Amino acid sequence: MPELPEVEALALDLGGRLDGRAIVTVHVPQFSALKTYRPPISALEGTLVDRVGRFGKFLDIEASGTHLVLHLARAGWVRWRDEVPAIPPKPSPKSTLALRIVLDDDGIRPRSTEGLLGIVLAPLLHGSWGHLEANTPLVALLLFLVLLGDVRRGLAVTGVIWLVAGLGTWLVASPGTVHVGASGLVFGWLVYLVLRGWFAQRLGQVLLGALLFLAYGGLLWGVLPGQPGISWRGHLFGAVGGLVAARRLATQDGRGAGSPTPYGS
Repeated sequence: MPELPEVEALALDLGGRLDGRAIVTVHVPQFSALKTYRPPISALEGTLVDRVGRFGKFLDIEASGTHLVLHLARAGWVRWRDEVPAIPPKPSPKSTLALRIVLDDDGIRPRSTEGLLGIVLAPLLHGSWGHLEANTPLVALLLFLVLLGDVRRGLAVTGVIWLVAGLGTWLVASPGTVHVGASGLVFGWLVYLVLRGWFAQRLGQVLLGALLFLAYGGLLWGVLPGQPGISWRGHLFGAVGGLVAARRLATQDGRGAGSPTPYGS
């Protein structure tokens, strides 16, 4: 019988549940439970669990080369939930919950056949309610503007961005990671709305694009590598999809309108 058989049994059970699953987000209600600041806890977000083992009294969750080491102390416990609670835990020194890990199976897994389905599903999935709430207002605004005036064309634009963002992320993102969220669509819609007026030579669209760029242009820095746990490849290829959609639709406008007046409304 191994030393500390209860810890060994827990490691085996968690290994069966976590192996190959994606860590979408990690909540730390008790900051005192975190014993390191580098790498940050957010470095675990978007990684895949490779194995669960133990070292004496410590549980070791290895995810894409990063290790999350847990010590349950005398009265520690692990609770498994099949559904994520709707409300994220609030940081509090009195909280009985030290750590919550949110998992997901259906995001984009780069260069993995299982991850191809994520190209379709990823924009519909979010790691937490906070992630969803952060995206919703801008998603609603940009989608309204994209669909305004021509719903069919707006849906075509969305389809192009969805495909380019998902396929580009699947092709070039780091292996052993998972990507979820509608951020790729947000970047694609924003780039499309900013650029379409220049390609279509329509003054009203140019002015709208300029206003959106002044209001939200700072977001476009998100196409560059930065904060751990943020899918900058999804942002980058979403923006590329917006550029492709703007250029393609502007060309179609020119063909359909014969010789349009430059910057006419």
